[in-house]
Amino acid sequence: MAAITPATLTRESVGSLTLHIATFASVDSSTWKSGLPNAVAFWASAQSSVAGDVSVISTTGDTGTTFTMSTRLAAGKVDLFVLSRC
Repeated sequence: MAAITPATLTRESVGSLTLHIATFASVDSSTWKSGLPNAVAFWASAQSSVAGDVSVISTTGDTGTTFTMSTRLAAGKVDLFVLSRC
């Protein structure tokens, strides 16, 4: 699995939570060490018909949350949405 960084990272206030939208130019089977603390929910959306469906799992550690993403077909653009308490 390759480590990746988002092309863009947007932060929005959603009531008492924060929504982070991380856009990745190309995801196949990739890991992002986000550093985001207190993630309470997350989901991903493939933005390319080439990528097809995308699955994502998270692991919380001392330095925040790490997300592991994989696409069903070929590598493609992916948006990852993370709600957190920060």
